[in-house]
Amino acid sequence: MNIEEYDEIVVKIQRLYEEMYSVISRRSENLGQNWEIHLTLGGVITHGIPALRLLFRDEAREIVFLYLVEIYFGGNPTLFLEARNLFKADYYSVNSKIDEFINATFNGRTINLETLKDYLRKLKRIRNKGAYKPFFLYKSFREYYNQAVGHFNQKGEDLYMVSVRAVEMRIV
Repeated sequence: MNIEEYDEIVVKIQRLYEEMYSVISRRSENLGQNWEIHLTLGGVITHGIPALRLLFRDEAREIVFLYLVEIYFGGNPTLFLEARNLFKADYYSVNSKIDEFINATFNGRTINLETLKDYLRKLKRIRNKGAYKPFFLYKSFREYYNQAVGHFNQKGEDLYMVSVRAVEMRIV
């Protein structure tokens, strides 16, 4: 077994998984003292928004999702819902093994190298699926939120009313 290749694949799996689904990242470089908050849109879709991140979390989520519907799904909430539900299903299909794979190097490299390679390919397929492209345009949920706020402000729309409209569309 090529140990260097094995460990490299484990690191790639970990990084790709966190890029796609992370809610809270690993300890920052600040001597492990602080947690760096990293909320991705994929994390919001699959986990929701932790209270510690945004006090107005439900409204923020609704504003971002309505923005996505308007800009990337042609104003059709059904297309957004289909993409979101497929994304959740794909997340659950890969999530069951993630801890085992990320910890593979600490457990004596007991997982078959080909199994790890297959898993990495599966994550890459999810990441590159056309229907999910809008979910990976920005690195963090905060960036999506800033884009959404700018979009609705430019249109002269009240953000509270935008969130109400999103709830009425049942896209959250």
